[in-house]
Amino acid sequence: MLVQDWKTLPTVDPKITEKYLRALPDVLDVHVWIERGELRAKIVMSAGSSTSQQEVQEMCAYDLGWSYVPRRIRCEKAESDAAA
Repeated sequence: MLVQDWKTLPTVDPKITEKYLRALPDVLDVHVWIERGELRAKIVMSAGSSTSQQEVQEMCAYDLGWSYVPRRIRCEKAESDAAA
C-alpha cells in the first residue's frame, strides 16, 4: 500500500530513545534528535566503557523497536577522573 499523505506516517518521539539511553550503564550524557528524517544521537560514555555504537543500536532495536534506533550515533568517552 502506497502512503498518499506523508503526514499520516507515525512520528517517532526522540525523548523515548533518549530516556532509554540515559538508563544504560556507563552513559553519562545523551542527546537524541531528528535530522533529515533520521533519528540521531550523541552519547557520552564513562571512560572505562567498552560499549560500541553497534551494541547501542542493537539494544535499542531489541528493547524499543527499529523506529527508535538512532541511525547515526556519535559516541564520546568522558575524560578520566584519574587525571584530576
